[in-house]
Parts: sequence; C-alpha cells; structure tokens
Amino acid sequence: MQKQSAKSQWRARWCIALTILLGSTNLANALDLIELLGGNQGQALPLPAEVTFTYTAGDQLIPDKLTAEGIDLKPAADESGISGYRLYWADDAGNKIIDLPLLGGKPFITELNTSGRALSYRFAADTTVPPSAFSVLACSRTADSEYCGSSASDKVFYRFRDSGMAATLTELPLVTGDLGALANCPGVEVAASCGNQMCDALETAENCPADCGNWQLASYNYQTLCSDIQSIHTPSSVAEVQQLVSAAAAAGKRVKVTGKAHSATEVMCTDGVLISTAQLTMHNPSLGIQLETFEGVEVVKVPAGTLMWDLSEWLHPRGKSIGYTHLGYAYPTVAGHIATSSHGSSPRHRTVLAHSVVGMEVVTADGQLRQFSRGTTKKDLWKALTTNLGYLGVVTSLRIEVQPTTNLHVKVTYHDDDYLFQNGPDSAWENIKDCDFGQYNWYPGMSKVIRSCGMETSAPAEPGALNRLLNPSVPAEIFPFFKQGMHAAACNPGGYLDGFMERFRYLQFVNQPPFVKDQDGKSVFTADVVGPQHRMITSTLVDGQDGFFQMDWEVAVPRANAAAAMQYINNFLHGQNAKNLDLRLPLVGVFTRYAKSEDHTLMAYTGTGGPFADNSHVVHIEMPIYVPAGFNQAQLDAYMAPFVEYVSVLIEEYGARAHWAKNREWTFDLQRQLGSFNYGDRLKKFNKAVATLDPNGVFANEYAKRIGIIYPNFNYPADW
Repeated sequence: MQKQSAKSQWRARWCIALTILLGSTNLANALDLIELLGGNQGQALPLPAEVTFTYTAGDQLIPDKLTAEGIDLKPAADESGISGYRLYWADDAGNKIIDLPLLGGKPFITELNTSGRALSYRFAADTTVPPSAFSVLACSRTADSEYCGSSASDKVFYRFRDSGMAATLTELPLVTGDLGALANCPGVEVAASCGNQMCDALETAENCPADCGNWQLASYNYQTLCSDIQSIHTPSSVAEVQQLVSAAAAAGKRVKVTGKAHSATEVMCTDGVLISTAQLTMHNPSLGIQLETFEGVEVVKVPAGTLMWDLSEWLHPRGKSIGYTHLGYAYPTVAGHIATSSHGSSPRHRTVLAHSVVGMEVVTADGQLRQFSRGTTKKDLWKALTTNLGYLGVVTSLRIEVQPTTNLHVKVTYHDDDYLFQNGPDSAWENIKDCDFGQYNWYPGMSKVIRSCGMETSAPAEPGALNRLLNPSVPAEIFPFFKQGMHAAACNPGGYLDGFMERFRYLQFVNQPPFVKDQDGKSVFTADVVGPQHRMITSTLVDGQDGFFQMDWEVAVPRANAAAAMQYINNFLHGQNAKNLDLRLPLVGVFTRYAKSEDHTLMAYTGTGGPFADNSHVVHIEMPIYVPAGFNQAQLDAYMAPFVEYVSVLIEEYGARAHWAKNREWTFDLQRQLGSFNYGDRLKKFNKAVATLDPNGVFANEYAKRIGIIYPNFNYPADW
C-alpha cells in the first residue's frame, strides 16, 4: 500500500511538472509522456510473442529517410491479465525515445486492444520514421499501467535500422584496394577483365575460358561451356524443326535443344546439332498464344520458347496466371522450366510448373510432330514427358493449366537467425507455413535471416511493384570494388574480407529491401508492397556487370528430413565441416524455398517417391556462390570443397536430390550410385519412355549417360 502511495505521489509531481513544461492544461498528455519516460512501469505482465515493422527506404544505398508502412504483432500466449498493447519508437537497444514533434501529442505510436489473434497496424500515408528511431518496442498494458520488460533480454522489440552501412561503404575501397593483402591471391589481374567477352592480354583459355575458350554455347553463368557443337539452328516454324531433326537422324548426328541456357550443367550440350527455340515464341505471328479449354481444363497454349515473364505478362491483363510456379529468375523459357522441373516458392501451393502441364506437341526422333496429353497418353509416358530433360524430343508447344490471377501483399522482415531454430527444430517451417509465397535469405556470418512472406489480397497493386532480389542496385562506382572484394574473399574463405562482403550484402538488403514500388515519381526500395503475383515472385538478374561469375548449389530435401537438415546446415556453416571454416555467403545467403511433392512426373527432382511423400512439402536449400576467375583447377577444387561437402551430405544422409539445372556433374554420378531417382523404378520407367520415343539415341549426350539413361539401339562413345 505504501509503495502504491509513493508511486502515486511521484506520478502527481511529474504530471504537474510536465504540464507546466508543456504549457498545456492537458493532463492526459502529461500522463502519456510519463509512460514514455518509464515512470509508470507496473508489475510484470505477459508480453507479446513478437513484433515486426515494415518500411519503404527510398532509392539510395544509405536512405535519407524511411517511410513507415505497418506493424504486425503476435499476441501474448496468455492475454487474460492485459487489455492491450502499446507500441513505441525505440533506440537500437529497445529503449523508448522522445520524438520532439510528438510533444503535446501521443508519445507512443499506437495502442492495440487484445483480440486473441495477431494484430496489425497501418501507418498513415507518408509517415516518416523519426531519425533517432532504430526499433519498435511493444509493451503490454492494463487500464492503468504498462509493462515493457524488466531487462534488455526481456523486451520485445524489432530492430529495423542499422547504422553500419556508411562505415562499410567507406571501408570497402580500403579493404579491397590493399594490394599487399592481395599479393598471394591468384588470378587478381585476370579477374578484373575476365568475362568482358574479349580475350585480353593476361587471359588464356585455361584461366578465362569464358573469354578465350573455343565454345559455341555457354550456360547463363559461364560454368558450362559446350565446345563440340557442329551446327546451331534457330528455326521459326515447327516444319523447320521437323526437317532439322529428320536430317540429323538420317546423318547419324545427335540433337539437343536450348532456350535461354539457364542451366549450369552439361544437360544442354551436344556433339551434333543444336536447335534454339529463340524464334519459337508467342511473339512469332505464325505460332501465337491463346487461352482455351482442353480436356475440360482451362489452359494457355503457348510456344515452347516463350519466356516465363512474357507468358505471365500476357496472362495478367486477362485475369489469369500460372500460380506460384515462377522461378526466382524471370527469363527462362517455358519448355526449359518444365524439362528440368524447376520451381517457385510457396509453403501452401503448387510451385512446379511441370505438374500443371495438360498437353504438349513434340517433334520426336523420327521427325514426326506428335500430340501428347494428360488424358490420352499412357500414364508413365506422360509422366516422363512432363520432366523430359530434353531427351524425348523437341517440345514445340505446351498447354498449361491457368487459374485466376491475384495480388500478393509481401512483407519483408529481418531477424536473428535463431528465428529458424528457437521454437524447436522445425521453427523455420512453423514461421513461414502460413504464407502463400514465402522464402528465407540466411546470412550465417551476420547471424541474420531475411523472411519474405506474401499473402493473397484483394487490395490493388501498387504502381511499379516488382521483386528485385536478384537485381539489387549496386552503384557503378562501387561495383569494381565489390567484385575485387569478392575475389579477394575467395582467396581466404572464412576470413575477415569474406565476412566483410557478407556484411555489406546484408546491410544492403536492410537499406534496400528486395522489392520496389513507385513513390513520388521514382522507384524506391520497400519491405512492404502489394503487386501482381508473378511480379512479386520472380526477379531479373543484375544487368551490365560482366565477369561476375556465380555457381548455384541447390538440393531439395524431403519434408520428413527438413528440420534435421536445417540443423545440420546451421552446424556446417558455423565451423562443423571438414575445413573447420565459418562459411560466409555474400550473394543472397542461404536461399531457402518451399515446394510440394506431387506424383505427376517420373523425374521431377521434387517428385513423389522414397522419402518424398506424396503431397508433402519439400525444402529447397540453395547456396549461390561467387566463382573466382583465374584459379587453377586445384585452387578451384579447394575453394569448392565445402559446398561439395554440404551437397554430398544432404544427398547421402538426408535423402536430398539435386536440381537438374544446377550443381556440378558429380552430384548426378552420386545420385545414380545411390539410386536417388530409382524409387519405385522411376528411372526404369523413364528409360522405357526413351526406348519408345528415341531408341537410337538421337537426343543423347554425355549427361544422359551420367544420370543413367539407356538406349536400346545406341551405345555411348567410349570417351563419355
């Protein structure tokens, strides 16, 4: 009783003093300001489980202001003793700040009443975040008191701003320009020019094959260079495709098809005739594109060489979409996407376009144009065609299921990486499973993870809304230092510069979140955006930065093993690996996405079979890395060793399967040895389809041998 009396006296004195100070008779304002100063911290109350905040950051690498967008709050586990929550601007330790323009008004952001469910608050348009605010603090309240936590570790706050970018930008030219530190780093001079499409003085076919090698077709990342192609053709009609295949078969030559070469493996190479689908697109007036009903299903009939982005841009104004099946990258061809069972990311919906194919037209090894469909083709042959890897003929057009288009409201939030593990081994899944579109970018050296979560909404799309994850804004004057820094970091994995480059990239995504929209007549980066489904899911790649080579290591892990695999990755990244290295991933971190395993194909690497239970979820774990130019093979092997280790362990111990269009060829040797694609005799069934459509190996290549394809009338050359 005495304590309460003393406290009441203290409050009364503060009220009088603050009322005089404010020159106001508004006692309520004075009482509110006492709350801000912490003068009415009551007894402990249940605190909210989590608070997050989203913002728009402008177009600069160091934003001159942040515009507040919204706050989301997960309620306390037990709300019985509280009436609501109060939200404050706070410093980087979660301490309330006094925002002087608020004096005379409410010193907190807002109050929310308990409701037994998650709560959201949207700011008024053009609300500027106070410059001194680095976080949002969430407190619980009753009618006459509030509780914000008794210590820093007890507080519930969300840090959204980091002051480190200015110092990092200042340091970047210094650390990357230290020639002494680079003295023992191989390939520095070569790396500066390699990739500019000119064979410069220091470059050779050995140290820079991208510029100096004798190749005819390069993968998008220049990690696979096809050098045995005899001729390349770009037909503009199906009849031309038939003629090319017939002539090649008659001459005993082999055939392969290429679209945008968005594959990093030799699946795209041939020692014979290469057919490009560059003119077999929706823009070809003799082919076109149309919506129709086929076998009772609403579909789009689209030429095989059409880019995924073009397809969705055509469908969108017609109120249709292909759902969540877009890749992270915008410009593969439709046929290439399907042939390799590539994927988008959704914890709730289909993400593999191969599962949505209803019909296709294919020029087979005899030069005939044949029609296949879900309803008329024998089951196993159809399931082979829908992830065909280019081994069953030249696909010229496809019929693909469509659905009503929708907008997504995407929010990007930033967390300590214990967010992936803090509530048990399955925390990563539990924290994203309700998103219609969801993915993580995990930066282990920073101990941070970026969560992108999109929810379907009826709200209108914001002008200029786009995904920019793979196309960040790196100023031209900074990029040479960034590239040199990445190369120097590759010479000392796990070292200071490696960590520095990861810090730069993470801070860049804090200051420039991976989405944009139009604001005040210009495109600005934002962590809170509403846009058309496909524009929120897929991104272009960085333009105009020649010579920045990368490699994508990616596997799909079955749902049953996902939690254990994520824990393994956490340990692996933090030194529990053969080299005892703390690994850094400066590009997009550990890129973690989600798909659904379905029984519609034989060879989709997410397909049902073995540990991949039908209709269960699949976790895609990807580590895109910088590939240094100028390293000799031994140096490159040493650099790649940790990534070889993680992929091997996930395949051998966690039942993972490697993405057909990523990784390196040895991963498929390993899978063949382990029988990863022979669950339920799937590879055997695929080989029956090969025997039916291409018994003489017209579409064979060395990669086919590697994955276990057998031809009845064709023997692989001895040197394959």
